[in-house]
Amino acid sequence: MKRVNRNPFLVGGSIFVVGVVLGMVAGTISGILFAPQSGEDTREYLRTQADELGEAITGTGQDIIETGRRQVSTVLQQGHEAVDHACAAVKSVNTKVA
Repeated sequence: MKRVNRNPFLVGGSIFVVGVVLGMVAGTISGILFAPQSGEDTREYLRTQADELGEAITGTGQDIIETGRRQVSTVLQQGHEAVDHACAAVKSVNTKVA
């Protein structure tokens, strides 16, 4: 039986995304608490960071989706190969019996 290698980023993909989001939130909060800026500058900074966070989450989500698609394609191909191999084995047994 073939051993299937598991991609730790795919298996724990949701954990990775949560870690990235929490890290960005922690960084933003730290920036607010320790920034020597005016309220208006801070709000502009937060808007920029929120936009970048949205783009990062979207990009990470798209990467996870694409990885999943590739994995599904690989598994389907391996399944087709296994079925073809099984059919060939059955035909080989049938020709020997007959």
